[in-house]
Amino acid sequence: MVGLMSLMDAILNCSMEVVTSQLPLSAECKEALHGRNNGLGTLLRLAVCCERGAWQEVSGIAAECGIPEDTIWNVYREARQWSSEILRENALTQ
Repeated sequence: MVGLMSLMDAILNCSMEVVTSQLPLSAECKEALHGRNNGLGTLLRLAVCCERGAWQEVSGIAAECGIPEDTIWNVYREARQWSSEILRENALTQ
């Protein structure tokens, strides 16, 4: 949910405070979207670093969280494959 909501401020052209105040999100989710370093915020930061190719930061966050880097790379690869499949399917239907 945090990942899906993380760009809603840009999409809706309003502040994240406005977005989160109007949605029934958990306090932890709202805090993460406001940039706090709680559990969800750290995972959001990890996802953003993967998207940007900031591999040193990914390694640091992995160490900080005790997540094996292999696990991150496997999940990242699976997510990329899934999104590629979705994009391919959408291209075929248009």
